[in-house]
Amino acid sequence: MRNIRLITDQMRNEIVTLKTSVDVVGVNIDRQTKDIELAKKNQQLLADSLDIMKDTVVKLESRTLAEKKAELEKLEKEENDTQITVVAKKEDGVTKIQPVGKPSVKAPKTSRKYSSGPEIDTSKTGFGYAVKDGVILWRGPSKNSDVMEILIAWQQVSILGSVKNEGENWLKVKTQDYSGFVDSKFIISSE
Repeated sequence: MRNIRLITDQMRNEIVTLKTSVDVVGVNIDRQTKDIELAKKNQQLLADSLDIMKDTVVKLESRTLAEKKAELEKLEKEENDTQITVVAKKEDGVTKIQPVGKPSVKAPKTSRKYSSGPEIDTSKTGFGYAVKDGVILWRGPSKNSDVMEILIAWQQVSILGSVKNEGENWLKVKTQDYSGFVDSKFIISSE
């Protein structure tokens, strides 16, 4: 009889513990439900805000488009009213064609001049890969030239030739967008 009483007390304690656990889970579920409802409301507010922003952008763009169209029509009318005379003149050894009667726009001068430099050996062509991220594609075979592109690791390039300049071996390469020169130690060729 005593054993039955102990087992009953033990079962009663486990039931109380289970009930407490169920109550805690119920409270957590209620809290999560409220959080989900709040998140849904915030999502709806965000969607409404985005719709308002889209409408505002469309209104602003439509006003801007009308103004730009009017400006373009005005420019076209001015061009048709103005007689254009073309003059060719040499500047820095380059022949430039410039309309007279309109303001000329001069291209900014760069501080670096590129000479044709040493002749490129085109006997070794093919393709290769950049050995690491950050390999620089230079405009000319010199680290004093402009940077054309920064290559990423294993980016494929077409090898157009090689040249030695300033004590370095350079490869003339072409990427999808640019052609230029890369220090040969940063390219694995497919030979």
